[in-house]
Amino acid sequence: MLLGAAGLSLPVPRLYAAPSEGYSGRLLVTLQCDGAWDVTSFCDPKSNQPGEKEITQWSRSDDIQTAGNIQYAPFANNQSFFDNYYQDMLVINGVDMQTNSHTTGVLHNWSGRNTEGYPTITAMFAANNAPEQPLSYLNFGGYSQTANLIRYSRLNGGAGLDFLLDPAYLFGRTPLSTEVNLTNIREFRKNKTQEMMSDATLMNRQKGNLQAYNLALSGQDNLKKFLDYVPDDNELEGGITLANKRFSDLRDQVRFAAAAFQ
Repeated sequence: MLLGAAGLSLPVPRLYAAPSEGYSGRLLVTLQCDGAWDVTSFCDPKSNQPGEKEITQWSRSDDIQTAGNIQYAPFANNQSFFDNYYQDMLVINGVDMQTNSHTTGVLHNWSGRNTEGYPTITAMFAANNAPEQPLSYLNFGGYSQTANLIRYSRLNGGAGLDFLLDPAYLFGRTPLSTEVNLTNIREFRKNKTQEMMSDATLMNRQKGNLQAYNLALSGQDNLKKFLDYVPDDNELEGGITLANKRFSDLRDQVRFAAAAFQ
């Protein structure tokens, strides 16, 4: 019911200028781990049964392990992971996705519904806890429906981020324009946007996009503070190649998420 109600609550995305006091609430991080993880070798372990087809190779010689009251498979680095973090975990197994389709399964997993248009838990959390922050919902890919509760900021690495956050400068060089010129440019942009918004022929979606654009610009100065926390290039690992030639920059994503939270 929570997901269904949230999907109908706001017709226009909320995006405001950042308040000067910042944010001191909680941080919600979700990981969309595609690729059909074998949960029987992670936190829903299954042992082979006599007379039945083999389920797992590890249970030929090992038994299911526990950390606290959480069961896990004695596989890969599971023991170290669960022994270190089980006290901070809640494991939920056996969620019925109402489908055997991968695409629909992703939809149900992140929105709670098998139909389009419902928001992720991340969107609801951001809209409820930090609707006025410019980076309240960072997205690095995957399912990201917001149901117009809020807008997300998409990051694909840090290339060009300095210029985006402080466009008056280009990669640390001399300012592109004098402060007087920049003030004139901003004033012209503001007036032009207001003129466009007064057009009676605009569709609601067009007007909403213009409003979001205008409000985003009003919080630009506060957004520059993000530059103080953005990892330096030498702190980033870039993409790393995993098993089966899979590519991942998850560690850098975590660094950017932590920087935005700070």
